[in-house]
Amino acid sequence: MKSTKPVLLFVALSLFANACLADADVFEAQVQGRAWTANRSFATSTSIAGKPAINLTGRIDAKTPSMISFNVIVPALDHCAGNYPLGGSPIGSTHGNFNANAGPDGNPMEDSYRFVDGAVTIAACDATTHAVSGSFSGHAKNSAGTVLTIEGGRFAQIVTASPAS
Repeated sequence: MKSTKPVLLFVALSLFANACLADADVFEAQVQGRAWTANRSFATSTSIAGKPAINLTGRIDAKTPSMISFNVIVPALDHCAGNYPLGGSPIGSTHGNFNANAGPDGNPMEDSYRFVDGAVTIAACDATTHAVSGSFSGHAKNSAGTVLTIEGGRFAQIVTASPAS
């Protein structure tokens, strides 16, 4: 009779690996009720008005590319977990944007939306791996006055890089 131990070990390791990778590098939301999932995401540590900040960006590279981006002002880069309200001035406060067409043919008046309310919540900020995870939601408005609802947003295991010197 053949041993089933190697097969069971393989199955157990596969399930464990899939569980670990399930939230690896995720950036997604519902934009006007439609699923929006970035195929590229990144974070960069920076400074805004002399305060530590993290730029979080998710981008869809497609014929009509789009992206969601936040500049989150945090107390410290290694202790960044918290709830950060959106809707303030881009200078000195946490703010975010949704760009419906981030390509060269995009119309800044129609395609660029600034978050006017909502929040970004950083739930985890790993000092060892420099990865951040959390959620976001709110309303974003373009200069023509059109308002989009962006809800159920989440990002997971986005590794924060330091900006190039």
